[in-house]
Amino acid sequence: MLVSTRAGREFIRSYDPNRRLRIKCLWVPSWRRHGLFTPPRRRPVLLLNAWSIARYPAIVTTEVTSSLLYRVPGFRSRMIQLKHGAGDREGGYKAKHGSFDLTLVCGPKDQERLIKRGLANDGNCLVTGYGKFELVRSSSEHLFEDAKPIALYNPHFDKDVGSWVRHGSRVLETIEKISNWNFVIAPHVKLRKGPTMQSNAANILIDRGSVRSIDMTYTEGAEVYIGDASSRSTNSSERRGPAYFSIWTASIGA
Repeated sequence: MLVSTRAGREFIRSYDPNRRLRIKCLWVPSWRRHGLFTPPRRRPVLLLNAWSIARYPAIVTTEVTSSLLYRVPGFRSRMIQLKHGAGDREGGYKAKHGSFDLTLVCGPKDQERLIKRGLANDGNCLVTGYGKFELVRSSSEHLFEDAKPIALYNPHFDKDVGSWVRHGSRVLETIEKISNWNFVIAPHVKLRKGPTMQSNAANILIDRGSVRSIDMTYTEGAEVYIGDASSRSTNSSERRGPAYFSIWTASIGA
């Protein structure tokens, strides 16, 4: 397993007390301190470590920037992409997606779209189902003092499909009136812009980026997931409106 920061290595190792995983830190210029949520830029890391990465016969990744390695003279490793998420928004069909030796997708619709756009063919794109390769540890942490059900609001980082910038404040105002539920507001950790909100309501927890945002604490503890794009059919021109929020607020008793 290749990582670009010591913080990332330590986080992964915390799930692997028996040290079954072989984790290698790639070389990164040390003029600044990179953390779990502030990793170095991908392109420089890939280019600076191209020959170290090339020692592996096959590279498996969920992102597409690694296709840059094909431009490095002499790079011969086979590249396998696991499509990230199960949605089908336009961000999943860029030119970079056509650069891999093998792409594993969740379902036939995704496969058909990749092939239709010339980004794959019948021989290098396989339907495998939705594989979520995660290390998850059980947590007994209580997020709230009471036992009311929890809803997780996890807005997308992409401003074109995400609800945070346009509707985040209204979502907060709405859920503050729903006293029979607890709410966790945890935007995607890549979402840096948008409103900075606070709430004094005892049933609302706002997290703009902690380990609990990525270690499955919130998803494991929630009964309802409120998202923007990952499980919907969307495109970059779609806009969310008040009707979108009225659906889920009605479903949980607003």
